[in-house]
Amino acid sequence: MKLKPPGWLNADDYPRIMTLRRAAGLHIRPKGRDSRRAFERQLASGIQTVVGIETAQGDLIGVALVTHDSRKGLINRLAVHLDWRRQGLAKNLIAGCLRN
Repeated sequence: MKLKPPGWLNADDYPRIMTLRRAAGLHIRPKGRDSRRAFERQLASGIQTVVGIETAQGDLIGVALVTHDSRKGLINRLAVHLDWRRQGLAKNLIAGCLRN
């Protein structure tokens, strides 16, 4: 199946990101750091960027949240859909994070 190259996601993608993270088995804190309000606040502040990989049909299958504290950058909360693991998507996500 054809994939789109890694690209930036925004606050409108929040529901898709949380659905993917749940499907990937990641622990989510819906009333804390993973709440929509916290997510939007971090995006608006410029300390967080979100990189995603989608299928050609627009299904989100991989995501990484990139943050910084003005001294160092972190790639965290990386998730790949279970059906797409072991195909190099995490590597592509990290490359996308480093390019931008």
